[in-house]
Amino acid sequence: MTITQDGLGAFGNLARALGILGPTSANSAWFGNPMGGTIANPNGLATVLADDAQRQALVDFVDEVLGPPEEHQVDHQQWVPLFRETDPEIVV
Repeated sequence: MTITQDGLGAFGNLARALGILGPTSANSAWFGNPMGGTIANPNGLATVLADDAQRQALVDFVDEVLGPPEEHQVDHQQWVPLFRETDPEIVV
């Protein structure tokens, strides 16, 4: 049985973000070193935000589970609110 990102639905993006899945197949090295960042396992928990593909997979997972955010751009930087409260007005 082959596990793919598409076959796991929303959790496929989460598995890719955490480094459990690589670009084309499961990352078996993750189970021996979930932190990653080594030659044997370059992608893991330590690289979630540093690796472009893992970071995008995390954004895709959050968008799919919570819905797309009200994002905007300032000086070519993408800003995404994580939390919003209306009384009192707070945006993180």
